[in-house]
Amino acid sequence: MTVIHRYDIADDKETMTYTVQRSTRSTGRPVKYLLKRDGVKEAYVIRLEDNWQVQGKLGIQAFYISLQGLAKHRCSRLYLLYPENWEFTYVNSVFGFYKTKRIFTFTELPLASSRPSALKQFVNSYVVWDKNVRTSLIVAYTVAGLERSVVVSEDMIPMVEAAGLKPWQTSGGSSLDNLTLRSTHGPTMSMVGAAARIHHLAWR
Repeated sequence: MTVIHRYDIADDKETMTYTVQRSTRSTGRPVKYLLKRDGVKEAYVIRLEDNWQVQGKLGIQAFYISLQGLAKHRCSRLYLLYPENWEFTYVNSVFGFYKTKRIFTFTELPLASSRPSALKQFVNSYVVWDKNVRTSLIVAYTVAGLERSVVVSEDMIPMVEAAGLKPWQTSGGSSLDNLTLRSTHGPTMSMVGAAARIHHLAWR
């Protein structure tokens, strides 16, 4: 019996295909194993809930949505799975594609996980939105996108600060009090500091 062992390294140098061919097997496909280097193509997955109420899960889910965008720098590191009734039904199939075709290994985190520190390196700061003014979340997302920040509600500040994140400030070191965004389609939006280190976003 003759056995041929073949190793093929992918162009990205991160995965390898190991093929075994035996002379005693004249039919069927050769046995193949897809291997990858330790520590590469590893990501987190979080299952969001069908709860978008301000006093419900909106805060934590909005936080992870903002974090996902930052963590996808050059490589997917955080994947969010939406409920089955979510309008964009392709999410779960794309997740399966990453696992089977792109050979990603996912570690699932609970929705209320206190482990944002795992992806802290991709975040510069955090921006606080006001639960009493739901539309302030839109402004928070705008600033977060420009400043590589995550959005949080006030009750989430201890969680992100425990991970080492600091509140966003202007380039001059001032608070959000002096920053005003104007829209041609609506009222002026201003960011009002509610405390020395906590900034709320509200309509003026």
